[in-house]
Amino acid sequence: LEAAAVMADHTHLVVGVAGDPDPDRIRQTFQSWATRAVKALRPLPPGGTFWTAKGSERKLRDEAAVAGAVVYVARQQEYPLATW
Repeated sequence: LEAAAVMADHTHLVVGVAGDPDPDRIRQTFQSWATRAVKALRPLPPGGTFWTAKGSERKLRDEAAVAGAVVYVARQQEYPLATW
C-alpha cells in the first residue's frame, strides 16, 4: 500500500503490485476485504452493496506517476476521514 484516503463516500488507494495483474481483479479483492470488515460493524445498505459498479483502475506508468498519485491521495483530499 503506497497511499490511502478514506472519504465519506469513497476511498482512494495507491498500491504497488508485482507482475502485471488485472486492475479489475485488484479492485475486486480490496472491495471483498473491505466488505467483510464493514459488514462486521453494520448491515448492508438497502441496495445490497457498499460499492458502485465501477471504480478507477489506472495503471501508473512510472515512478513519477506513482509519486504524483501518492501526493494526490495522501495530501490533497478535501476533508478525508483518514489518510495513510
